[in-house]
Amino acid sequence: MSSPTKSQSAPTNAKGGRARTIIVVVSRIAVCAALLFVGAGVFGVLQATAPEAPRAEIREPTVSVTTVTLEPVIAPRVWEGFGTARAMRSATLTASVSAIVVERPGRIEAGAAVERGELIVRLDDREFTDTADRARAQLDGARADLRGLDAQLESLESQKRLAERSATLLEDEVAKLKDAVARSGAALIEVDRLERELAAAQQAVEQLGEQIELMPSRRERAEAEVERFAADLRRAELDVERTRITSPIDGSIDTIEADLGERIGAGQEVARIVDLSLVEVPVQLPASAIGEVGPGDVVEIQLSDGGSVDGRVARLASQADPLTRTLAVFVEVEQPAESPVIRPGQFVRGHVSSRERPRVVVVPRGAVRADRVIVVETDESGVTRATSRSIETAYAIEAAYDWLHPVEDQWLVVSAGLVGGERVVTNPPNELLTNTRVVATDATAAFGPALATGEPADSVSSEGTGGATQ
Repeated sequence: MSSPTKSQSAPTNAKGGRARTIIVVVSRIAVCAALLFVGAGVFGVLQATAPEAPRAEIREPTVSVTTVTLEPVIAPRVWEGFGTARAMRSATLTASVSAIVVERPGRIEAGAAVERGELIVRLDDREFTDTADRARAQLDGARADLRGLDAQLESLESQKRLAERSATLLEDEVAKLKDAVARSGAALIEVDRLERELAAAQQAVEQLGEQIELMPSRRERAEAEVERFAADLRRAELDVERTRITSPIDGSIDTIEADLGERIGAGQEVARIVDLSLVEVPVQLPASAIGEVGPGDVVEIQLSDGGSVDGRVARLASQADPLTRTLAVFVEVEQPAESPVIRPGQFVRGHVSSRERPRVVVVPRGAVRADRVIVVETDESGVTRATSRSIETAYAIEAAYDWLHPVEDQWLVVSAGLVGGERVVTNPPNELLTNTRVVATDATAAFGPALATGEPADSVSSEGTGGATQ
């Protein structure tokens, strides 16, 4: 009877355990809900009574920049080239005769200044003087022979006239005698004698005529002798003159090769004289200078020591070099011969400006990055912002435009994209983007104080000390 009782009480205990579990869960949920409600109430009270925190104002970042205000300027294109100077006038003195150097003035040394006609060296002239004396004597003898021929011709012509007169008289006598013989029977022997005399007179006339006819050819031979001896004399006198070797120009002695007592051969170089008052520099310019540079244009010649001198284009080469793509421009430089700036053989640099000098807009070279510049503009609200703009440049120049930028000397000529009056950032920082708010200071204000106080330009803040706009 006990077994059935146990089996009935087991289900009853299971039901009671589940009821207790439900009660516990419900009670816990209720407690949690109450706690949440209380926390929400506390949060609400705290939120309602908490003081309001001040709100922070978000400010737009501003970048300080230095600008240059564009203005049309005269910016001629400049071509640069190199060349080696050479003397325009020089003379290489060579010996025309072979002889020994018997005189060389003490001041005749390399580098000495000489005048035209000044003696450089003198050679022994005794041999040439003797030759000249012989030639002079022969010339005098030939001239005397020529005068003798003239006198002989005059004598022959006089003798011929007398012979012709004698023959004429004999002809008259023979005619008269023959007439007398025919009338009175005079002796014929007298007629024969006169005819023989007449024949002799006529023969003499003919001989004298032949001698006179030969006189022109004899005189020509005599004149030729005179000319030959005169030429010999001139040659000998010229050789005497050639023993004095003088400077043909004003200049300086470049080299002197003849020493006292040295035998100089004909054709041997004695000295070289150069005129330093006028030098020429063949400057090799880019072929793009064709049509822009011409005779008369001023050329600045820069020397290795930093100095410079102006020259002028004298002429241009007939054609450009296709390999180097350069054109030779021959520049003449006038300078004091006693204190020359350029010497022959000196390597120099030349700057040639174009003839045309247009007014163009220029920007500092450092302001251009990849053919773009940063322009600052002020909007309607008075805020200054940066704007990137694409531009086109024609060529670069080196010049000083103090009214634009007191310390800048490297510029680019703008062909498109900018106009006068606009403001361009000189050296834009990398973080400067389009539409960035900027504080712009003009370069004249930023760098002016540095120039006035002698401070380095780079010591001036790029933000500037005045003249900024927003």
